[in-house]
Amino acid sequence: MTVGETTFWSQAAAALIGTVAGFAFSIVLFYLTEHIKRQRDRERVLKGLRRELQFDLALFTSWLAGIDDARLKVAAGDKAIYLYLDYTRVLSIFINQAVRDGLLYDLLTDDELVGLDKALRSSNPQAEQEFANRLTSWKAGEINNSEMFKTFEFHKYVVSTSKKAIEAVASKVSARK
Repeated sequence: MTVGETTFWSQAAAALIGTVAGFAFSIVLFYLTEHIKRQRDRERVLKGLRRELQFDLALFTSWLAGIDDARLKVAAGDKAIYLYLDYTRVLSIFINQAVRDGLLYDLLTDDELVGLDKALRSSNPQAEQEFANRLTSWKAGEINNSEMFKTFEFHKYVVSTSKKAIEAVASKVSARK
């Protein structure tokens, strides 16, 4: 080999090694930045989820108190009941995002996921309207106290079980840092 050939092959080897090292570095850098982005997105979703669950818990708590107050008024015959169970106010934006991202599957058991699903499904416009119609019917004298108490018991059961399910999810999400 001549000096020129040695220089050529050493330059070619150096270029090849530099190219391979640069390519490997760019792949490592890509995966590192993707990991950091996923972590940041995950933390953003968890933060929003925590806030959303607290909002939902406050709604469930206020509905339970409203049902208890309304029961007392029905028992007393007081028609001045202004209770509206606005189930459609339950937020699920971050809950849905956490499900899509797989966060809730990592955090919750199957039973807890089923409970959360039931809580979200029971908070629907039909249940909201059914309660409002029953209360209106009671005020108009179309149904008796016993029927209204059954309505209260049903909605109290739905709201309290939904609240328990949301509390279980909230405690798991809060424990996750």
